[in-house]
Amino acid sequence: MPYIICQNIPGCLPEEDPVRAYAEWDLAGLKAIAGKPAQSRRSQYLFLLRLAGNRPSEEDCRKAAMNLQKLRGLDTNPQAPDPEVAVRRCRTSGDSKSVRCLIAAKTAAEADQCGAAAK
Repeated sequence: MPYIICQNIPGCLPEEDPVRAYAEWDLAGLKAIAGKPAQSRRSQYLFLLRLAGNRPSEEDCRKAAMNLQKLRGLDTNPQAPDPEVAVRRCRTSGDSKSVRCLIAAKTAAEADQCGAAAK
């Protein structure tokens, strides 16, 4: 029996396979698969694992918040908002891509583009 060689392993799996959705970072597809009543615990686990892996670290959130304050000229302002509020919000609802973008931003205009680039 001949072997079938697949160069793109996730692409060889059926579209409804949770492993394929996990490997392709298809959060919407993985959520849909995991949300079906008859789905296995494996698909639910993979969905939660992918969501957890997309969250930025506290350190990265703090770097992004401090860089954003610096770019907006708030780093020396005593009336500036507490950056820890932004760090907590980042940890709960931020994503790694936009946080990396904010850390790397050199101007306020670049920082403004980070939210749009992550979507």
